[in-house]
Amino acid sequence: MKKILIMFSCFSLSFAGTMYFQYDNGDDEFMSIGYNHPVKDFGSWSLAVGASYDFDSASEVKFMKIYMLDVYPINEKVSLFGTLGYGISVDDGMIEDLGGEIDGGLTYGLGFHYKLNDKMGMGLGFNYLDYTWEHALLGESEETAERTDLHFSYSF
Repeated sequence: MKKILIMFSCFSLSFAGTMYFQYDNGDDEFMSIGYNHPVKDFGSWSLAVGASYDFDSASEVKFMKIYMLDVYPINEKVSLFGTLGYGISVDDGMIEDLGGEIDGGLTYGLGFHYKLNDKMGMGLGFNYLDYTWEHALLGESEETAERTDLHFSYSF
């Protein structure tokens, strides 16, 4: 896990983009780190690609997500965003030890972002991740992880 975080941090700092930290104190109590890279500015909105990695979660179910991000600026400080992508389960062995397996699925979300200055910002996001949980004794079930997160960003 440390290698993934170090590689993710080095990759993020080598390109112009936005790095962010997310925290949710809901049922999962997850923390994740992510990076958004701008792709195209269409004038009234912009498109970016991004990835995030859950490095801590109370439920021990962690995901790595790859997504597209569209940003709609309302004014110079406030913008709305939407995400659409795919989440991949990152199992440290606990789920497998219990006789189960988690398959990733569609991830999507909405939120808003407020720029504190030219480099830093914060916001609130609502994210959903559909995944399949397969267990040897209990069978297969479709689940949706719902997260409301507070995020802090730094652009470079």
